[in-house]
Amino acid sequence: MEIASVALALLASYLLGAIPFAFILCYLIKGVDVRKVGSGNVGATNAARAAGKAVGVVVFILDLFKGFASAYFVARLAPLPGASAGILCGCAAIVGHTFPVYLGFKGGKAVATSTGVFLALAPISLAVAAVAWCVVANRWRYVSLASIVAAIILVWTCAMTHPEIPIQLGPVSVQRPVTLFAALVAVLVLIRHRSNISRLLAGTEPKIGEKHEDHGTG
Repeated sequence: MEIASVALALLASYLLGAIPFAFILCYLIKGVDVRKVGSGNVGATNAARAAGKAVGVVVFILDLFKGFASAYFVARLAPLPGASAGILCGCAAIVGHTFPVYLGFKGGKAVATSTGVFLALAPISLAVAAVAWCVVANRWRYVSLASIVAAIILVWTCAMTHPEIPIQLGPVSVQRPVTLFAALVAVLVLIRHRSNISRLLAGTEPKIGEKHEDHGTG
């Protein structure tokens, strides 16, 4: 029964995370396939490019909520100790957003969904990372750079401030599970932004408000 409950929670989190709000809203409101506009990314930034800033904001909120709901509400279906249920369900939601079954496993960059997950798991650490995002975005005007810096800062703040209890997964005891999870998410953010990093290094990454094939986050 326990295994079935965990499996159900993970499946529900994946399917919730996989809901492509950017695709749905852009199509319903503007009749536009967000995958064929700008970067083709199924996320908030490209939704704003395809259907306007208001739609982008709504997409960001909905993508954030599906991460939060998975790590906070759906996780309660899984009878696991400590933060393990929230971490696993949050991970499933992030995977769902990044590789959505509804869109042929081609999704967004998972920044908004990851934000929702850590709003549930480590809200204080997330608040510090959010401030870092705002500072970088305001100073240098790069969404991609702000997202990368925030992901790295989140790892640091989790390590410094988040009280963590080790979790037992079978025979393995995982120390500092939330920090470890934050580090894995940061690696995913870096991988999903690798083209942005190349342009940042080359000095060709467009700033907020400028048009380009791919500089979004989502």
